[in-house]
Amino acid sequence: MDKDPDLAYTDQWGRRNYEYLSLGADEVPALKGRTSVECYADFMQAFKDQFQHLLGNTIVEIQVGMGPAGELRYPSYPEQDGVWRFPGIGAFQCFDKYMKQSLKTAAEAIGKPEWGHSG
Repeated sequence: MDKDPDLAYTDQWGRRNYEYLSLGADEVPALKGRTSVECYADFMQAFKDQFQHLLGNTIVEIQVGMGPAGELRYPSYPEQDGVWRFPGIGAFQCFDKYMKQSLKTAAEAIGKPEWGHSG
């Protein structure tokens, strides 16, 4: 993320949350030429290969938390720098260039290009 800070979730004030890659960057080959989706798929496949003999019997449910702080959650409340404190409200994290491009593309696809100008 040092080379491309837009890989991080970004709020409307430009604060970035470096705990997790933005969903807008799913298809960006930023991890040694690979996308995050490719890396996650490899992780899941390796887990399945290693524990195949236990799946369905010993292992009957899997919840993988590969998000912020290792949790399965949306990073709406970055705690670094003391900006957010419990109990507080979160903020949309859709202001990195990849999320903005995703919005623009989706807006144009439905014939509403005017909707694609901000997060």
